[in-house]
Amino acid sequence: MKRFVVVSAALFVAFALSATPITLTVDATHVASNVYHAHLTMSATPGPMTLYYPKWIPGEHGPTGPINGLTGLQIKANGTAVPWLRDPVDMFAFQVDVPAGATSLDIDLDYLAPAPGANFTAGASTSPRLAVLSWNTVLLYPKTAAHSDSLEVDATLRIPAGWQYATTLETRGRSGDEITFESASLTRVIDSPVQLGTILRQPLLAETHAESALRKHRGNADPRRLRRAVRPSGRRGIGCLRRESLSSLRLAPDTERRRGALRPRTSRVERRSNGRAGAAGRDQP
Repeated sequence: MKRFVVVSAALFVAFALSATPITLTVDATHVASNVYHAHLTMSATPGPMTLYYPKWIPGEHGPTGPINGLTGLQIKANGTAVPWLRDPVDMFAFQVDVPAGATSLDIDLDYLAPAPGANFTAGASTSPRLAVLSWNTVLLYPKTAAHSDSLEVDATLRIPAGWQYATTLETRGRSGDEITFESASLTRVIDSPVQLGTILRQPLLAETHAESALRKHRGNADPRRLRRAVRPSGRRGIGCLRRESLSSLRLAPDTERRRGALRPRTSRVERRSNGRAGAAGRDQP
């Protein structure tokens, strides 16, 4: 019975931690100096708590989280500093004793972007005019029994004045140089880096993808028919073609006239026969 109560309490704590989103605010205004500042707020319950810095990064196939760039870690509860200890076995874990009466933790940290030499998210990713923010470098998350898909993150990003951004995360709103993103799972946030730059163009992925497929299938396509042939897939911003629409797409009118695309296609034997018949006709008086 005692074991059942302990397990139930652990599951309750895990559910509570995963039910409330982690609030993450990243200040990238000093990215030209290779520094990111981050502030997190997450739910907590009094007692021992373990925080993790992301270790296994999607696409890197190893425990390659660039923890050597983490610095300036400060943890507070109700405005009071909370001591933390590095786990003696797992270097990506931090042990915290949440004080009585606290319901959340406020965490501040900095990430020093590395110089060239390494690869993936541990590689160089900043310059005076261009940067790539990997969210896994600027956050901590609580140890729970839940999967990372069940941990929600509300992310906000401040970028340098005049810069633009691009990411697969959905934008909730923008005020000046501060962008607020829609809530997403921790897994998706980490798998959605942000490209930043002074000059950045975002193409229409749906139309571009469809046009590329059409050029391979029929060459130049009439844009009016192209729009009707494109439908959004499950992921917004990426388009796919209705297979049944490929046969109905025609070339743009000027291209049809120029290339004779409206003429029926004939076989090589038929073309030879027509050629001989034309030559014979020209020889007749």
